[in-house]
Amino acid sequence: MEPVETTERYGYTARIEYDNDPESPREWDNLGTIITWHRRYAFGDRDGYREGIDPGELYNELKSEGALILPIYMYEHSGITIRTSDFADPWDSGQVGFIYVDRAKILEEYNAKRVTTSVRERALACLKAEVEVLDQFLTGDIYGYIIEDAGGDHIDSCWGYYGLTTVREELNAALEALPHTLPLPELA
Repeated sequence: MEPVETTERYGYTARIEYDNDPESPREWDNLGTIITWHRRYAFGDRDGYREGIDPGELYNELKSEGALILPIYMYEHSGITIRTSDFADPWDSGQVGFIYVDRAKILEEYNAKRVTTSVRERALACLKAEVEVLDQFLTGDIYGYIIEDAGGDHIDSCWGYYGLTTVREELNAALEALPHTLPLPELA
């Protein structure tokens, strides 16, 4: 596979590549729970389509219990992408589920006695971020880097970076640390 980017520094070659075996972010410790309804895709924590969950009933029940809920919309055209705002495309997009967090979990997570405006905004921002990270997973926006010496020997590598900006920052930090951790190779 062709690298996304190649950099040379201090006599080492570094490549950024796509992570072909990333861990799903839904395996992490998440604040929200994602429920989706789609005939062909099951990327939520629960698959409402196959479990026979009525989305309207569940939404109303969660709302009445004080849960924070954001819709999840999907755009499908030569791949899929998701977000919490509408794509405004009546042909290739629509709502496929929602992400929610119940009141008790909000209070526990933010060590609060009540859901204030500030706590609510922080929780909603977290839910949006979880959907954005899941979108990166679904669209393949996950990378790793490999650093090799002039002879092609493996020096360092790390995988599982969500977003190209993040992997660039981590790779630059690793490259800057090389002169302090390894002897510099002899340059021809």
